Amino acid sequence: MERSEILDKIEHIIMSNHYSSDNGRKLARLWTEYYKTIYSKVVTSTRAEMLTLLSENFLITDNNIQLKDIDIDLVKTISTELKQVLVARQMGINRGISFDKVKTLLDWSLTNTWQGIRQLGIDVKQNSLNGLCELVQIVSLLPFERVGLPVTKNLAEECFQTSFTTISNHHAFGCVCFPAEDESTHLGVDTWFLVDASYKQFFSASRSHEGMYYHYDDGTLEYTKPDPGYFLTSEKEQAFVKKLIEDGYILADEENMKCYGDGFRLASCPLEKLEELKEELAGMSGKRDVDAFLTKTTAYSMDQSEVEGYAFTLDLPVYLKKKI
Repeated sequence: MERSEILDKIEHIIMSNHYSSDNGRKLARLWTEYYKTIYSKVVTSTRAEMLTLLSENFLITDNNIQLKDIDIDLVKTISTELKQVLVARQMGINRGISFDKVKTLLDWSLTNTWQGIRQLGIDVKQNSLNGLCELVQIVSLLPFERVGLPVTKNLAEECFQTSFTTISNHHAFGCVCFPAEDESTHLGVDTWFLVDASYKQFFSASRSHEGMYYHYDDGTLEYTKPDPGYFLTSEKEQAFVKKLIEDGYILADEENMKCYGDGFRLASCPLEKLEELKEELAGMSGKRDVDAFLTKTTAYSMDQSEVEGYAFTLDLPVYLKKKI
């Protein structure tokens, strides 16, 4: 097909305004064909650049954000209990809250984050959330940090030892640790969760395709690479992707952190070294990725003053003590 024909097909799908994963995958295939067609040629196309922007919100995955129906009174009850548990632990009394209660607080935080973004006029269902990682990092984690939970603020480029020639690898995320109650002993066990409210951005039809290897970036003066979503195709990886995109959080164990880290590592690897890296990663555990988020923590990527005044709740809701 000629370049103009490919762009015609891309434009037809975009103008349908039907943001299905089928259309996302079709666009990804067409963009691959387009970039292979112009590979090694000096081609500047304003039309192609505009269509790339317009196809940003088409995803190649069936998974999408799931806003939860939050019982705010239940959240207040659990938050109050959590504060009591944290005080007890400071006094040397090992207590915790149930895993279900932990999930309720995480669901509140992620739903609060996404609803706040909606108040900014962004449809979290039909927008890839590209470029919002710094904002959602602080909004989703700060309420937990303020209540006294351990929180890490991380960057993909520092945690996963990638070569940062792609925008996707400059990504802010974080983790939070809850004292989750062990069902057998009823003691609190420090349990870490990976929190990433904008992970779906790495599954955009604009960048999650083979054609990125054939796309020359005038800014970096080199050929680009696909986003992490292009690489995470196994059954185990797809289960990880589904959980993290839909909930915005997932248990930060070795298996999950390896899936997360491998996506960024592969997305920074040149095509000629890709198979070599895949073999190397196959023999590695996720221990180094767990160690990395714990040791390579930084400050929030966005200042708190930049967030205040918007439609975000930055404190866990709790029952206030009645004045006597």
